[in-house]
Amino acid sequence: MRLLLLISLFSVVAFSLKGQKVNWLSFEQLDSAMAAEPKPVFVEFYTSWCAYCKKMERESFNHPEIVKELAAYYAVRFDAESKEAVMFDGLNYSGLEGQRFHPIVNLLAMRKNSVFAPPVLIFLNKDMRVEGRSFAYMSRAELKKSLRSFSNK
Repeated sequence: MRLLLLISLFSVVAFSLKGQKVNWLSFEQLDSAMAAEPKPVFVEFYTSWCAYCKKMERESFNHPEIVKELAAYYAVRFDAESKEAVMFDGLNYSGLEGQRFHPIVNLLAMRKNSVFAPPVLIFLNKDMRVEGRSFAYMSRAELKKSLRSFSNK
């Protein structure tokens, strides 16, 4: 009887965790959320053609442990090739205007003298200052470690 109860409880918990998803915000939603309650920010810049971005979406961002860790952040997922105007930290960044990548990519996701190569992961503190950047694919374990590290700052 106890074994049956434990199996049932485990099944319910596993099922409820599996259905959880990351609450991705837009940059506009981020501004409003930060005004109401500041907390660390996680930004993923991706493109539709990026194989590693798709792999992270499948293997990391849909995993219950990562969803749980990202709950400590405001999470923003942004297509680096987007043409939409973006309001970020009180400033308006217009679409591509003849450039391959959105201007906000130049602001947050570029290394000096380098080419943008997704995925790029950005960790911002509560004051919207960059605490860390990753310019490569992160495994689930690496991402979890980074999320824990930067959420405590």
